Formats: sequence, C-alpha cells, structure tokens
Amino acid sequence: MAKEMKEAQEEEKKNKEDADADVDEKNDANATKNKNTIRRTSKYRSLFTPAGYAFAIWGFIFTSEFVFAMRSMFFTNTKDEAFAANATGYFALANVLQSVWCFTFREWTEKPRRHWINAFVLGVEALALWSSKEKVFEVNGRFALAESGFVSVPIRTHFAWILCACGINANTVLAKIGSASAQVVTAIGTAVLATSVGAYSSFYRGDAVTPSVFAWALYAIHKDGGYRAPSGSRSSSSGDKKDKNKDAEKECIPSEKQTKRFTDIARMCAIANLLFAAKALLS
Repeated sequence: MAKEMKEAQEEEKKNKEDADADVDEKNDANATKNKNTIRRTSKYRSLFTPAGYAFAIWGFIFTSEFVFAMRSMFFTNTKDEAFAANATGYFALANVLQSVWCFTFREWTEKPRRHWINAFVLGVEALALWSSKEKVFEVNGRFALAESGFVSVPIRTHFAWILCACGINANTVLAKIGSASAQVVTAIGTAVLATSVGAYSSFYRGDAVTPSVFAWALYAIHKDGGYRAPSGSRSSSSGDKKDKNKDAEKECIPSEKQTKRFTDIARMCAIANLLFAAKALLS
C-alpha cells in the first residue's frame, strides 16, 4: 500500500513538472513570436528589460564613435577640433570603464550580493560620458549640430544608452532579491529618472539626441511586455525543496496587472521623450 502511494505521489509530481514545462515553453514561444530575444525564464529578466531589437543601437554608437576618433586623429583642422579636445579625457575614461564592465559581467558577479557591481560600473561610466558631453557644451554654450555633431552626437547617444543599461542592470538585481512591489516602484522610478534627464537635456542643453535614445529604450521596454516566468529547473531531483523555491520565486514576480501598469508608464515616458527631442530640434 505504501509503495503504491509513493508511486502515485511521484506520478503526480511528474505531471506537475510537465505542466510547468508546458507553461515555460508557451512563455518562450510568445517571446519568440514577439521578437524578444531574452527568454521569459532568463535570470537576466526584469520589468525593465527592452525588446531585443533595442540593442541594435550599439551599431550606431560604435560607428559614430569610430568616425569621431578618425576625424580627431587625421583631420586636425576641422571646426569641431575644440569640441573633441574638451571631450577626450572623460570619453577615454568611459571607454576604460566599458572594458571593466565586460570583465565584471561574468559568472562571478551573478550572485545577488555581487551583481550590483555591474550596475555600479555602468553608473560611473554614465557619469564620465555625462561629463564628456558637458565639456562639449561648454565650448559654445549651446548644442550646435553643424559645428559639433561629429563629437557630441556619438557621446550623447552613448551616454543615454549606458544610463539605460545601468537601469537595466539595477532592476535585474532587484528582480532577484526584491518583492514584486519593490520591483514595480524601482522600474517606474527608473523610467521617470530617464525622462527627467531627457527633459533637462532638451530644455537646458538643446539636446535632441539624449531624449531620442530614452524614447527608443523605453518604447522597447513597453514592447517587451515585462513578463517573467520562474527560472527553476524542469527536472526534480531535490523534491519539495525545489518546488518551494519555485513557489517563492513566483511570489516575487509582479502580477500581470502590475506589469501592464508599468509598461503603460514606460510607453508614456517614451512619448514624452519624443516630444522633448522634437522641442530641441525645433528650437
């Protein structure tokens, strides 16, 4: 009798695991359908995760910075020479920090108590790029695309995207250790912070690039949908302990209502940043 009960319990557990696997596969299928490259069960997901296409911006960043570097090296009598001279110090520091981040984004920082290192490095890099673009602004006190576009556009684009990346990393940390409510509040705060920086850049620096990048990132976050699924393994070798861990993880995942509320706010912030960019271009 005891043997039969044990077999029945094992069969019930196996059926539950198969059902969970089906849910995970459905989530992943929806992610593929929506062109999201980050799986719903990925350990790097959070509410503040953009759709995969958003990362294509790196192509523009590296291409524009390559042009900036080549002009600085071989065309020393151009009109933007003074802009490049002012920006170079902090820009070089930012690239060093970019390399440091590549070293820190490894398995040894995946634990919650170390994962903050990635966000910290990106935050310092964003500060360096901010300082670099402010140095460009100091040359003539306004954003002049015709005079400094080869210098300021790549730096401003890089700055805005790195600030978004810092937000992505910070929200990923909280997704591992924070409650669902804390994750929602932090994600909304990150979107509002980006929008505030976009407003400042537009109204006080005549900068259309920074809010444009924020609009790109925030709309990609809206398109992603923000939904997550527990990342627990589909095989069960540790019994009830694994089930409890997965249940605890589910409790820390924001509900569909909370997620929808945030993605709607992200879309509104994206629209606001587009308006800020338009205002800077038309000024």
